[in-house]
Amino acid sequence: MSESPDGTIVCDPADAGIVDAHGVVYRLVEGGDITLNGIKDRTLHNVQKLAYVAGVAWAEDAQGLWHFRHNVNDEWSPGSAGSPILGDRLTIVENVLNDLERRAQLLAGTVDKVVPEVVSITTSLTALNGYVQEVRQQIFVVIDALTKLQQTADKTDAAVHTVVEVTDTMLDTATSVTAIQGAVSKLLVTQHRQGVNIMATLADIQNSVTNITSVSQAIVVTLNTVAANLQAAIAANDPAAMQAVVDALNTDAQAMADAITANTPAEPPAPPPAP
Repeated sequence: MSESPDGTIVCDPADAGIVDAHGVVYRLVEGGDITLNGIKDRTLHNVQKLAYVAGVAWAEDAQGLWHFRHNVNDEWSPGSAGSPILGDRLTIVENVLNDLERRAQLLAGTVDKVVPEVVSITTSLTALNGYVQEVRQQIFVVIDALTKLQQTADKTDAAVHTVVEVTDTMLDTATSVTAIQGAVSKLLVTQHRQGVNIMATLADIQNSVTNITSVSQAIVVTLNTVAANLQAAIAANDPAAMQAVVDALNTDAQAMADAITANTPAEPPAPPPAP
């Protein structure tokens, strides 16, 4: 059997015994006796308690006196009032207190080291939070810029759509000029066949051609002006200027359509059959 731990106490015969460093087993038995390796000890009686302290077996008798022996061959010492258990317990408590004090000092040193780290971490977290707030503000600025860019793109699309409409109007004008040229050709053929003087009619046609030419030139000037204004508005990222260009295009487109209608000659009547 292994040696009992230091400070082991046995108060009841039902408890396990004490084993010293030599393997001797001390047990309490009924009637206040003890046995050593199962053999009753005849030299000590009225034992109330056994203890094992600092490698020594101790026995307390009914008078509260303590006896000890180092090994089985020794006799029990005369009884004394000093309690080895109390002394050992005081020593243990003192050692525990000393250990607690040592641990407290180590903990205090650790706290002294940790506190600056905690302060540094707190400062870093505060700075990080400020950086996060700045990033959020920058994100909001970017979102606002993208929104404005989308609005500008919408205005640009509207302006381009209007330019397309004006271009279609120019094509219509070209068609009208072609129609006028066809009418002139027919009048010339009629003059040739009838051999009559139609100078007045030709003068009217010449006036119509002049008017159409003026309208076409006005369209070219208008488109050049619109292109310049639109490029300036887009470069300046100015939605209001873009809207002004769109409004002007709408007005000019209507005016040009009216001018084309007014200056497009009707289809000339068919010439009478030759005699």
